[in-house]
Amino acid sequence: MGTSSSVVSPVLLVVLCSAWGCSDYRFDKVEPVIPTPTFPMLEVDPSAIEGGAACGEQSHAVTLSNVGDALLNITDLEVEGEGWTLALAPSLPASIAPDDVLVVELVGGGGPAALVVRSDDLDRPEVRVAVESEVDLPPAISLDVVGDGGVLSIGAVETLVATVSDELAEGMTVSWSTDLEGVFATSEADEDGVATTGWVSRDRLAGAQVLTVTVTDACENTASDSIPLCQAEGYVADELDLGDWHFEGTAEWDASREVVELTSLDPFAVGTAFHTAQAVSGDAVVIRFDFETGGGTGADGLSLTALDVDRMTGFMGAPGCALGYGEAHESCIEEGEALPGWSLEIDTYYNPTIDPSSSNHMSLTFDGDLDAWAVWTDLEDVEDTGWHTLEVVVAAPDITVTLDGDVIIDESVVGFVPFDAFVGFTAATGADTNRHGIRGLEVVGDTCEDWIPL
Repeated sequence: MGTSSSVVSPVLLVVLCSAWGCSDYRFDKVEPVIPTPTFPMLEVDPSAIEGGAACGEQSHAVTLSNVGDALLNITDLEVEGEGWTLALAPSLPASIAPDDVLVVELVGGGGPAALVVRSDDLDRPEVRVAVESEVDLPPAISLDVVGDGGVLSIGAVETLVATVSDELAEGMTVSWSTDLEGVFATSEADEDGVATTGWVSRDRLAGAQVLTVTVTDACENTASDSIPLCQAEGYVADELDLGDWHFEGTAEWDASREVVELTSLDPFAVGTAFHTAQAVSGDAVVIRFDFETGGGTGADGLSLTALDVDRMTGFMGAPGCALGYGEAHESCIEEGEALPGWSLEIDTYYNPTIDPSSSNHMSLTFDGDLDAWAVWTDLEDVEDTGWHTLEVVVAAPDITVTLDGDVIIDESVVGFVPFDAFVGFTAATGADTNRHGIRGLEVVGDTCEDWIPL
């Protein structure tokens, strides 16, 4: 007798499931795991470069980062823009692990450029980093005309003005020069691009010349502008600047009256005063000054003397009738050495052995030769203690003398020769006296006479 079994055979189970239906659930079935995809991702910093204008070579670092989760491959690095290169770059292709970086360096001399990065980033296989940069250009500069159409008068004190501009506004230096003496001043441009310096005529060489102003920016780029000008030869004598005067005898600066006093009312006095700061041409010069004489009993007179610098041995001629400029003369004085050059005397005392008339007179002599005057003219009375203005124009061989606005001498004279001269004055008294004074000396050469103004 057999026994029943509780085990259902597989075959029977299949039959039963087919007949009755069953769930497909199996206790030993495993759900599959689907992997998350991974990708490289390129990030570039900075995304653009504002280089601006700079001196010389610029350098900019660019960081390439992999912010993805798979290996990033840099396949190409290209630089667009003339004068730009990669100074620091890997061999290609180059790999960047996730969360890692690669730094490249872009170097150039300015101007627009771009760094092109190519990689296996699926979203952005090509990234451009634009470089906004400028090549530093030379500055610009313009120089204002000075003086009267480019002519600078004697005694001129001018402000030279130049206007400059540059992309690099700071650090501009300006130099001022002439073709006669080179650089004479440097300055800086202010925030408005204006540069100035002073022109003091007594410190500059006279004559036609070219003034040049040069600006140098922070990048050592330069620009220049030039104008022609002519500095008049001569000076306006400042009696207060006693260092420019040489006084001898009784001559002195009268501070209370602001006058160069050659003689006071003392008898047998002689005094000379020469302005020695600058020599001028003795045969081409304009001299203006005021003089006074009088207050005494009437003697002897004064002179305007152009003293030959190369032949002079001193600043004092013979006294008395020689008025401190002339030679010793038997009629009035037996000692003294004449001053070389020419002298225009204003004589208010009659010396019968020398003078052709008894009138007050003006005469021109060379080298202090009292017996060989070249020009003679009688004068109205000037012994009135008042101030009189005298202008003497020498343009060899011509001489023109104007007294208080009236021309009293206008002649051609044999004897003028070129020489460097100190301009000065002499005066003397004898037994009779007068006060002799000078003020307002102005001396002008003819350097700019033929110069054509701008």
